[in-house]
Amino acid sequence: MPRAPLILAFDTSTETAVVAVGRGSRPLAVRHEPAPRAYDEGLVPHIADALREANVRAEDLDVVACGSGPGSFTGLRIALATAKGYAFALDLPLVLVPSTAAMAAAVHGCRSVVAVLDAKRGQIFAQAFDLRRRGSPSAAGPRETARAILDPGELASWTAARRLVRPRALIGAAAPAGGLADPVRAPFLPVRFPPGRELLVLARRAFLAGRLASPDEAEPEYIRPPPFNRPAERPRGAKGSRG
Repeated sequence: MPRAPLILAFDTSTETAVVAVGRGSRPLAVRHEPAPRAYDEGLVPHIADALREANVRAEDLDVVACGSGPGSFTGLRIALATAKGYAFALDLPLVLVPSTAAMAAAVHGCRSVVAVLDAKRGQIFAQAFDLRRRGSPSAAGPRETARAILDPGELASWTAARRLVRPRALIGAAAPAGGLADPVRAPFLPVRFPPGRELLVLARRAFLAGRLASPDEAEPEYIRPPPFNRPAERPRGAKGSRG
């Protein structure tokens, strides 16, 4: 039987930075750190701690996996830059793991789930998943069925309109702690960040299926497009020009 790949996986898409080292989907070390501290110190010291706890060297790794969002703009950039550094320095294949799919994969006892994140500007991001085939070896993970940026008061009507199969639940830091009452009937479950084991499970599936990301071209998935301001065009005939 071939040896299970040794995987380093991490995610900083939420307010909690997660680092996991595993032999395939079996965790050897999982560490959590408040993301603001991880932003200040960088991910590398936390990765080094996880590798020591797992009793492996960076040179022993077979693949590096990175949570790709949607989520925090700053966190996603930090994680992907770190993942690319490991991929280039150690000549490792890189896989991207959808952060919200890893969160949804941690839910048990439900057939569908809605991840709710802060979209800023007073709005939320809602993403619905079908969990019925998540455990199938051929499935990449929970299947996304819908997504939208909403005002918080629109979440109940949006969820009801999706006709998600029951039982269903809400997860994510921006989900209402009381869940959604009748007729939606979706309780809140305390899953606020991608657990390390689920990151490893989805990373292993992606690696074995050959769903690799190019370190040169890999980009995270933002809730909103990244801000971009076009350079101001210089008006013709402006003072000091020859026009």
